[in-house]
Amino acid sequence: MDLVKIAGQVSRDADQSTSDLLKKNVQFAEGQAELRKIELDQQDEKRERRSLRSELEAIQYGQEKSREVDALKSELRMLKHSNEVLRDIAADVILDRSSIRKAIEALKSKWVEPSRFDEFNADYVRMRADEKQKIEGDDEQQASAYRLVDDVLSGWSHPSSTRRRRPPGSAP
Repeated sequence: MDLVKIAGQVSRDADQSTSDLLKKNVQFAEGQAELRKIELDQQDEKRERRSLRSELEAIQYGQEKSREVDALKSELRMLKHSNEVLRDIAADVILDRSSIRKAIEALKSKWVEPSRFDEFNADYVRMRADEKQKIEGDDEQQASAYRLVDDVLSGWSHPSSTRRRRPPGSAP
């Protein structure tokens, strides 16, 4: 009987060992599944952080480009204003040159003898003032001067223009 008891005991022990082994395997598998779940959660968190970082970088890049665009718009406004001022100056130069030429031609006819220099000088100053006043009142002559300036500028703006002193875009 001892043999039967021993065999029964061995059988029970084997069943118990098998059952313990199965429990350990189940626990190990559950642990592995939990570990895999934790790793997947960590990967998801890393992916989410990368995504948030990319979004933040995109926002910062957009803001930086927006600031650059604003700066360029401001610079463009200043350049347009400068262009208008330069057009005004160029038109004034053309108008002044025209009036000076007319005044000199009129005064040349009076320049006969050196003793009349004071009269000549006074006539020059008076004619110059009259011509300037006439120009300021003549809108068509001013418009013509601006058209001439625009024609000259459009000719000079071409890279092949022979009037240019330096190629377009180069520093002065």
